[in-house]
Amino acid sequence: MVRVIGLAGGDEFRVGCENMDREILASSGQENASVLIVPTAADANPVQAANHGIRYFTELGAKCSSLMVLTNNDANDSKIIQRIESADILYFTGGNPEYLLETIKGSILVKKINQLLEAGMILAGSSAGAMVMGSWMRMPSNNEVARGLDIAEGIVVLPHHENQNPEKITDWVDAKVPSGITALGIDAKSACLMTPKGWKVIGEGKVTVYKTASWCVYGPGSIVSW
Repeated sequence: MVRVIGLAGGDEFRVGCENMDREILASSGQENASVLIVPTAADANPVQAANHGIRYFTELGAKCSSLMVLTNNDANDSKIIQRIESADILYFTGGNPEYLLETIKGSILVKKINQLLEAGMILAGSSAGAMVMGSWMRMPSNNEVARGLDIAEGIVVLPHHENQNPEKITDWVDAKVPSGITALGIDAKSACLMTPKGWKVIGEGKVTVYKTASWCVYGPGSIVSW
């Protein structure tokens, strides 16, 4: 079974994201998919972030609620984590990627996510929520890379890419990203969605794939290769 993962470039739950998220919902195969919003990264106001997600996905026809994993203790609380067993889609919001990684890395939550991905649950994340899923993660505090959750293997995610200079990003990738790792620059309101055919660009923007000393841009509907 293909592990279905959606890596979004940011600006989640806003006008312009609807087609992207409808495609993620459709990937569940459920008419009224059950979505759990995880606002861990939105450390300044997680309740507001969760409520935005609930309202947004409810308007798209999903059954939506929040999983308030806000601390490492929460991420290791079996009673909290067991709720994801009934979710079709688990969606991590944007926010502070370093806090999110510190909070959930090595936790019961991450172990359960890996188990349920094999059973057909869909995992999605936007901006910070996508960044942590890669094998490596760009650290905003120092522009270095650190080990991510390794759920999306062989990838480092660069969100909000629509205003970036590919030449500068290429220089950073060549200097900082380990050999063999692919960097995905994902525009806001866009995502890379793993499908049986490969990583597909969905939404209204583009995905830029960076390998050593080169890059390639893929538009909506394209299957990304590297």
